[in-house]
Amino acid sequence: MTSAEILRTFENIWRKYPAFMNAVPWLLGTAWGLSPSYFYGCLLGLWLLPLIFLSSQRKTLLFALCAFISAGVLTQLRCPLPQVPSEKCHGTGTFSIDALKTQHSPFHRSLVYQGTLDFITDEGHPIPSVPCALYHPYFSKHPSADSSYKITGTLIQKKPRFFILKPDKNKSWIPVIGSFSFAEGRYLAKKAFCRSLEMQISNPHTRTFLNALATGEIDDRILSLEFGKLGMQHILAISGFHFALIALFLGALLRLVFSYRTSTLLLLLLLSLYAFFLGNSPSVLRAWIALLVLLIGALINRRSSALNTLGVGLWIELLFNPLVAAHVGFQLSFLCTLAILSLVPLCNALVSCLTRKRDLADLLQMSRLDQHGYLALCYLRASLSVNLAILIATLPVLLLLFHRFPLLSLLYNLFFPLCVSLSLLLLCTGCLISAILPPIGSYIHALNNAWTSAVLTFSSEPPAFCDLVIRMKTLSFPIVALYLTLLFMGALFWNEKQKNQLFQESFSFSR
Repeated sequence: MTSAEILRTFENIWRKYPAFMNAVPWLLGTAWGLSPSYFYGCLLGLWLLPLIFLSSQRKTLLFALCAFISAGVLTQLRCPLPQVPSEKCHGTGTFSIDALKTQHSPFHRSLVYQGTLDFITDEGHPIPSVPCALYHPYFSKHPSADSSYKITGTLIQKKPRFFILKPDKNKSWIPVIGSFSFAEGRYLAKKAFCRSLEMQISNPHTRTFLNALATGEIDDRILSLEFGKLGMQHILAISGFHFALIALFLGALLRLVFSYRTSTLLLLLLLSLYAFFLGNSPSVLRAWIALLVLLIGALINRRSSALNTLGVGLWIELLFNPLVAAHVGFQLSFLCTLAILSLVPLCNALVSCLTRKRDLADLLQMSRLDQHGYLALCYLRASLSVNLAILIATLPVLLLLFHRFPLLSLLYNLFFPLCVSLSLLLLCTGCLISAILPPIGSYIHALNNAWTSAVLTFSSEPPAFCDLVIRMKTLSFPIVALYLTLLFMGALFWNEKQKNQLFQESFSFSR
């Protein structure tokens, strides 16, 4: 390809996916605001390099530069690095609660209050608006998480922008008049759902797993360790995978009763209520925004590309809370989604070299057994493509963050998401039928209990000879960031080139 053709391809990419392509400079600007470094400017220059040589894209280039600068300035204004006199300081602060969760450590179980703290030390030094957590004994009566509190205690810095507050034992929490939080309501609603599962699912291990699938709450340390060993912690976190299954289930039911427009509006309402029930974690917010854009587009007869939808979610989350850019869940959630959207076509082309695709005429001439075998092979090919795409994108990041990668995840991710899909659909069906016909609902829950128990038994006892781990401790952030930038720029270029070739072939054939 000539340089003109390369530039024209990148120009098409920027025109087709403006929300996503401009969200990347906003992300880099946010990262620069949180941790100033010239390296983010270098990445921005690489991302914008094709626009520099395109005279027709000067406005786009200027907008992207403004996005980078604006994001950096806003982040530094909204989230300045806390200046603390020491790692431990005593004082009084106002604690605004965002979430209340259960946490199971190796020694005991605790309630974790998560929120924002405005703190003043005994010496009068202010520490404003810092992310903070507060631990409370699980089996003692806890202060209701439905308001903010004035709390006196010791503030301990764990990370540059994360603190733990240890309240003084002899002083009570003083509620702030006029303040309110939904954290207590969410916590009680999730506990009520867990209690309802106790009456339907007899196996406690299975019950904990199904509760994690539905609510995103997991306080079983053994279950977390088992999934961590297999590299499948993402199964326990609410993500687009869970939202898509639940949207498919609810949408199919609503379409049986209502018109297309009415069912879409009701689905939008139900998914918003479900997202509100789960809370504003990064993966939940991203999945909800994606479905929101999709459903609103369906209502107004406008289609949005998946990449632009991802870009909109990226913009909204970073505007809502710039600190989320440093959250591991945010990073992996967006990275996996981007890998699926941009790398799967390339991986599918690589995997297709191993098996020949059949057209409909050839498929109809096969026996029933061969047809089913071919469909199974198609599922395996699609699963391999998705897993290969995610592996290419996330392996360096996982090694950078955790310094290890279990090879068993390559095997289990081929079939385990399908098994979990069936468990989640059976759970939704059982809960719905139980509200109408309890005896039938009990049978469905019993079936789910048996199925999910078998799946978890298989995952908890992996083959010992396959328990291999890649370890690396010398990987640096600049290398990983540069790798990801070049990887996704190349993937977007390859996809656009393939689409242009396909269009030209179709045009030539029609003539």
